[in-house]
Amino acid sequence: SYYLMSSLPIMNHPAPLNIDRLVLPEQLIEQVARNVHDQWALERQRQGWTWGEHRDDDKKEHPGIVPYDMLTNDEKEIDRVTVRAVISALLAQGATITHDDRKDDI
Repeated sequence: SYYLMSSLPIMNHPAPLNIDRLVLPEQLIEQVARNVHDQWALERQRQGWTWGEHRDDDKKEHPGIVPYDMLTNDEKEIDRVTVRAVISALLAQGATITHDDRKDDI
């Protein structure tokens, strides 16, 4: 249920899909997480953001605007969690994912 308070939607009772029994290949998770990060970084750069040692919204600097391989494991895990949640939700809703063996990547 969603309610409007001060014209902002507030979720009353989060109810994510039960995805406990889904098993996802870690290689798939890692490749998609890399892509998610790259897309995020590209969009930030298009908006004028650059790398900075600390996040500074006024200067548009962010320490995460680096190649995926330079992220810490904790930073990579943020993208992995997102990917697992989205792919699992799609599968739980009946979507299918196939892999074309003729291609080397996803």
